[in-house]
Amino acid sequence: MNIVAITEDDWAALREIRLAALADAPRAFGSTVDRERAFGEERWREWTRRAQVFLGVVDGVPKAIAAGMLEAGEVQLISVWAAPGARGTGLASATISAVIDWACAEGHPRVRTWVVEDNPTAARLYERLGFQTTGTRMPYPNDPTIDKIELIRKLSP
Repeated sequence: MNIVAITEDDWAALREIRLAALADAPRAFGSTVDRERAFGEERWREWTRRAQVFLGVVDGVPKAIAAGMLEAGEVQLISVWAAPGARGTGLASATISAVIDWACAEGHPRVRTWVVEDNPTAARLYERLGFQTTGTRMPYPNDPTIDKIELIRKLSP
């Protein structure tokens, strides 16, 4: 297992794992595989310029993704996913931890993320990594009958 920070030159690997994530867990994200499949190379390169993207790699193959994006002066943890065969191995935790470590090294006071209320597995993962619910909820854009729950991880200076 290896966690790597990617650059825009790794756009094809980002595209491949992101499309796999959207196909595997469409309710976990605010986008769709059909929408992002249409993105061209420049859009994927832009993704890596707007966010610090980490891939969890096993035997040379990306199996997990997590990214940190600066938004309103805070780090937003986005695009978290692990391939079904990598779940329960610690790869997702290590990939998320890379985002947390990056945010801390950059001097940010906290990392914020959202989890769909009907995904208790993801909520438990975040809680094990020190995230706490804030009590803030909002309708999930792809299905307004369920909510997203906000979680925050405070960082030490």
